Amino acid sequence: MKNFLKGLVIGSIGLAVIQNLVQVINGCGDLAANKLQIKALKDQKEATIISKEIEKLSCDCETPSDTQCIGFAIPEEPESEYEYEEDRKGAKKRK
Repeated sequence: MKNFLKGLVIGSIGLAVIQNLVQVINGCGDLAANKLQIKALKDQKEATIISKEIEKLSCDCETPSDTQCIGFAIPEEPESEYEYEEDRKGAKKRK
């Protein structure tokens, strides 16, 4: 009977100690996870700041007025020529 009582007391104390150790280990794991999250948030904040700076720099640039590529340009033709050609084609089809 004595051994049973000793086992009961040691078992209840042992379970409490084991439970507290598990909580300490979980706390350490949570602490490490939180540190990693804080570092990730700092990196994300720096990336956001850098992207905003890049956006500001790109907005400051003027839009190019000359859009020619290697000196080639589309000749400008008056719209009346297009209308005249369309009228001639339409007249031929009507006949």
